[in-house]
Amino acid sequence: MQFRCIISEFGVQYEGYQAKMDPAHARKHQIEAGVAGAAALGAGGYAYHEHREQKQAAYGGQQEYRMPVHNSYCN
Repeated sequence: MQFRCIISEFGVQYEGYQAKMDPAHARKHQIEAGVAGAAALGAGGYAYHEHREQKQAAYGGQQEYRMPVHNSYCN
């Protein structure tokens, strides 16, 4: 999943570059960059979700409550 997020981020950068290099079709490239950005955000969220599921399975499916350390939770 992290690979998909990285590839989407390259798509955002590429479309931004194309918008500068091809001013006649700049609006099209800006829209495609926005779509690629949304895909990167979705892939990152899904990768985080999968990471949390794997972490919970490692604890036997039990919710573990932790005390905050320095006003933040320690994972």
